[in-house]
Amino acid sequence: MHEFISIAYEIIGYWTARMIVPIISFGRVTVQTMSSNEKGFNSFGLKRKPHGRYLLEDTMAGWVGCGVWLLALGIYLAV
Repeated sequence: MHEFISIAYEIIGYWTARMIVPIISFGRVTVQTMSSNEKGFNSFGLKRKPHGRYLLEDTMAGWVGCGVWLLALGIYLAV
């Protein structure tokens, strides 16, 4: 069960956030690549970049993506 959660979080959540976050934020927030070694993120997983843009940490992006899917599931079950 732990492996499934890890796969869902790392793959499905990350790639969902990679597509959704820039659209929702109108391009002001981008998602860190998985191979990046950048440090200096705050507790919300954000890092300020030049020109008023932000970078979202890859682990936080996984949580955001999973949250989107859980929200969609909740809406589906409510309707």
